[in-house]
Formats: sequence, C-alpha cells, structure tokens
Amino acid sequence: MWEGHAHTGVQLANEPGSLAWNENLSRDFDRNKFFYQAVFGYEYGDIGDAGFRYSTLKIGGAEVAGIGELDSSFPAEVPAHWSVYFAVEDTDAAVAKVNTLGGSTGRPAWDTPYGRMAVVADDHGAPFSLISITPADNA
Repeated sequence: MWEGHAHTGVQLANEPGSLAWNENLSRDFDRNKFFYQAVFGYEYGDIGDAGFRYSTLKIGGAEVAGIGELDSSFPAEVPAHWSVYFAVEDTDAAVAKVNTLGGSTGRPAWDTPYGRMAVVADDHGAPFSLISITPADNA
C-alpha cells in the first residue's frame, strides 16, 4: 500500500526510459481478481485467450495494469508476483546494454501484439521487463 502525500505518482509513462506497465500473475486467477477488486475497486477487461487467462485492471475505464494466470507452463516454483515493464526504443539493444552493465537475461526478446518484450535482471538479480514502445503505441 502507498499513501502519496505530496508525491502524486507516475509523472511520465509509456515513453522510452519510463514505466510502461505493471502486471500481477498468480496460480488462482479468479481469487486474485476478486481480491484486487474487493481491496481497490478495480474493474476488468478480458484480453486473454484459450491458452492464457489475462485481464486488464481498470480505474474509471482506464487500463492501469494487468492480471494473469500462472498456468502449468510456468515452473511450480514460480510464486505469485508483480512485474514492472519499462519502455525502451529498441528491446534488443536494451537487453544487450543490461548484459554489458552486469545484468542478465531471464527471457530473450520475443515479439507480441503489444511490442517486443524481454525479461532481464539488474546487476543485483532484481528482475524487470522491457517493451519496445513506438509513437503509435502511445496514441
């Protein structure tokens, strides 16, 4: 939980070098959705498919994050977790830079309908994701 006081939160988003997305994954998709709706009042928009249960979290109709299921394709030791995505101009170049600076690649870059993504970790092992954002994506 966070109480903002004078800090009003994200001032810049969906621009290279800034926050692009937050996402929660768990083993119990339905209970997880119920929990966040009950605590925060989120609405949901379903964007999953037959192979992956996933919804967007909405506040006042605006998409603010995602929530999905850790299905059987994820190793059993992967716990429920929140992830952060940072926007970059070039995912492949950003992955190379992470590795040059002592970080590591958790999942090499792949293409999605939402942009080119990768999972990396900083030089202390903290994971985060990268996504290429184009000007058309910001519209």
